[in-house]
Amino acid sequence: PHHLRKRPVPFLPRRVPGGKSTRIVVKPRQSCADDEEDARGGGDAGDKKFQGVVDESLHDEALLSELPSDTFAAIQCLARDQNPKRVVLRHQIYSIVENRTEVDREVQRLRVANKIRVFEFQDIDKTGKQFHAIVQTSDFEAIVKEVFRTRTNLHRRLGQIFIQALPQFNSTHINANELADIMNTVGKIRMKPDRIVSILMELGLVIRKSLHSYWFTIPQIGGFIEDLRNGRKEVVQIIQKSMFKEILLKVLEEKKLRKSRMPIAYHIQDLHGLEDIEFVKTSVGILCRLPAGGNR
Repeated sequence: PHHLRKRPVPFLPRRVPGGKSTRIVVKPRQSCADDEEDARGGGDAGDKKFQGVVDESLHDEALLSELPSDTFAAIQCLARDQNPKRVVLRHQIYSIVENRTEVDREVQRLRVANKIRVFEFQDIDKTGKQFHAIVQTSDFEAIVKEVFRTRTNLHRRLGQIFIQALPQFNSTHINANELADIMNTVGKIRMKPDRIVSILMELGLVIRKSLHSYWFTIPQIGGFIEDLRNGRKEVVQIIQKSMFKEILLKVLEEKKLRKSRMPIAYHIQDLHGLEDIEFVKTSVGILCRLPAGGNR
C-alpha cells in the first residue's frame, strides 16, 4: 500500500551560533514492512540499516565542521576578489558580518590556528585611527617566498625559517630577543638577535616599533598603503560633490577611481567598516552618505 512506502524527508537548513551554515539531517522513518521483518527475526538487517544511517550522519557532521565560518568566508571573498595584495582589513568584515563581537572572536581563533596573519598599521591618513590588516597564511607564505627568491642564500635560509616559525608568532609585534630565540630554535641555527632582525628588516618582514620591539609587517606593502589612502579620499570627495552629499550605492560602485589601483568596492567597504560613510535603505536602493558631523 502506498501509505507503507518510505518517503524521503528533505534536509532542512538552519543557522547555528558561531556563524556556520549547517543542516539538520532527518532520516526517513522505518516502514511498517521493515518492522514486521524485524519481528520475524530480521533484526540484523535493521541494525545494519541503522548503522548505515549513523555512519552517514557522522560523515555529514565531519563535512560540516570543515565549512568556513562567515568571518573566514568573508576574508576569502575579499582577498580573492577585491585587491591584488590579498589584504583584508578587519573592519571591512564588519560591513559583511554584522556581529562584530563574533568577528573579533573568530579572527582571534583563526590567528591562533595559523589560518591567518594579522598586522597592525598606525594612522596612515593622519586621522589618528589604527587598523588591522589580515592576510591568509597561505597567501602570506607565497609573498615571503617571492621576496627572498632572488636574494642571497642567507636571506633565503632565514626566510624559510621565518615561515616555519609563523605558528609561534601570534602577536602583531615581538621583542628582538624573543624573535631571535624562536628563529634559532626552529631553524637550529645560532645567530645574534641584531643580525636576525637586520636580515628580516631587509626582507620587509619586520619594522621597528620601539628600541627593542618590532612590528610584523607585509613585504612591499607601501603601494597598498598609498592606494588605500588615496582611495579613501577620492570616495569621500565623490560623495561630498554629489547632490545633497549623498549617492546611491549602485551609482557609486560604477565610478572609476583615478588614484587607486584597487576597485572602488574595496574602498566602500573600508569606509563603511570605519563608519566614515553610512548606508541608508530607500525605496530606490541603498543610499551612501557621510555621517552627521563627519568622521573625517
